[in-house]
Order: sequence, then structure tokens, then C-alpha cells
Amino acid sequence: MTAAGLASALLRIALGTTGAVMLLWLLLYLLQERLLFQPQPLADAQRTATGRLPGTETLSLVSPEGHTLRGWLRKPAQTGPWPLLLYFGGNAEEVSHILAEQAAWPGWAIATLNYRGFGDSQGEAGEAALRADALLLYDHLSRRSDVQANRIVAMGRSMGSGVAVALAAERKLSGLVLITPYDSLTAVAQRHYRWVPVRWLLRHRFDSAAQAPQRQEPALFLVAGEDQLIPKAHAQRLHDAWRGSKIWVELPNTGHGDLSSAPVYDAALRSFLQGIAQGTEGAPIK
Repeated sequence: MTAAGLASALLRIALGTTGAVMLLWLLLYLLQERLLFQPQPLADAQRTATGRLPGTETLSLVSPEGHTLRGWLRKPAQTGPWPLLLYFGGNAEEVSHILAEQAAWPGWAIATLNYRGFGDSQGEAGEAALRADALLLYDHLSRRSDVQANRIVAMGRSMGSGVAVALAAERKLSGLVLITPYDSLTAVAQRHYRWVPVRWLLRHRFDSAAQAPQRQEPALFLVAGEDQLIPKAHAQRLHDAWRGSKIWVELPNTGHGDLSSAPVYDAALRSFLQGIAQGTEGAPIK
């Protein structure tokens, strides 16, 4: 093969490779909602078990677009008004299970909605939709006479931590519980896909770090020591940028999905919420 022929062949290979890479990038851009949001059904057995939990009230809210969103409010045994915990789950989480964990924070009511397309909620999930639905939930419950509007805490797990931080930017919260949180979804995705121009392609950025310097609410960071999905460096950057009082609780030998099984998890959460209820937020974890 002549030099000119070799150069021509190499150019065709390069152009073919470039074309294949660009096609892959295009597919990632078009399919990112399917990759990011993984709707989970509400099993009939779980629906029945949830309905039997004492003090559980079904929530049915309608988004401005007309989508019906389904969730629950579980009330404590004590007479209200109660402090309220709003729970926002991960990107592949049907959230009804959190209601059974209410014993970990006595005296608190807890409310949660399944994201659009999850459980019995209608519509399609996306960053703007999740943020709007968090506002809808907050506004609906904060007006109730049996809720202490000045004692509302947002708890977000994984992707839900970004929803909680976004809610704090729009509404008054007494504190945040951030479980396996991140600085931004863009930064996490770029770590996993170093060969993809994530900053150009990602539409759902959940940039919590951009909000952190303005956030004055106390925050509890619950971080898995061996998290491979969201390495703790991402949580550390968010923690370091947070303006308000903050508590870092790292759970060694736990991963992204099992940190709540560590004994200190419930103790840290209970201590933080007691501090919020008593006006001593930011106190050391006992």
C-alpha cells in the first residue's frame, strides 16, 4: 500500500470511529431519562401493608400538568400538630417502605410521594418535575393545622438529596437529612463516564453544590464509607460548601444501598431530629 493509500485508510477508520462515538453520545442524550430514572411499581402486597400501618393517610395530589401523584402521610400516635419529615427517594426507589421506619424518629410525622411514573404516580420523571412535585407536597402539607410549619425537615436519599436541596432553595425548612448525597449529578456521571462530554449532554443536573453556599439550614450528612456509586468525595464537596451548621456521619464498611443497616444510622437521624424539634440543631450526635 502506498503512503497515500495508507493515509486514506487511516482517515476512513478515524472518521468511522468518530462517527460511532458521536452516535453513541447522541443515543445517551436521547435516552438519558431511561438511564437516570428507573420507575419501580408498587407491589400489591406492599400497598396492602402500607395501608395497614397505624396513622397512615393516603395522599393524592395533582400537578399543574394534570398528573395525579400518589403518596402517604403517616402520623405519630401523639396529638398534633407534629413536626414533619418529607422524604425524597433515589432514582430507582418506590418510597412506601419509608413509612414503616417511623419508629426511628418518635413524634414526627412523615410524608412522601412516589416520583412521576413510580408506584401509582402518573407522568414522567425529570429534574424539573421532581422539583415541582416537592414544592407541591410541601405547600399542601405546610398549610395543614396538624403540621408544625416551622418544623419541616427534608430527607433525601441519593438522587433525592438533590430534590431536598432544591426544595430548601424555594421554601423554608428547619433542616435537611442528606443520605449518600452528591455535589452535582453532572460530576458523578462524569466520574463514571470519563469519555463522554457529560456537561454538554446532561439535562438533569441536580447541582446541589451551586446552592450550598446560600444554604443556612442545619444539615445531617449520612455517608457510606465504601460507596461505589456516589463516592464520598462528592458528598464531601457538598458538605464543605454548605454554609449552615452541618454534621458529617460516615458509616464505615457500608455501601450505597446498605448504609441504613448500620446501628449508628438510626441513632444519628434520631439525634438530629430531636435537636430540630427542641431547637438545639447542630448538637453533636449522641
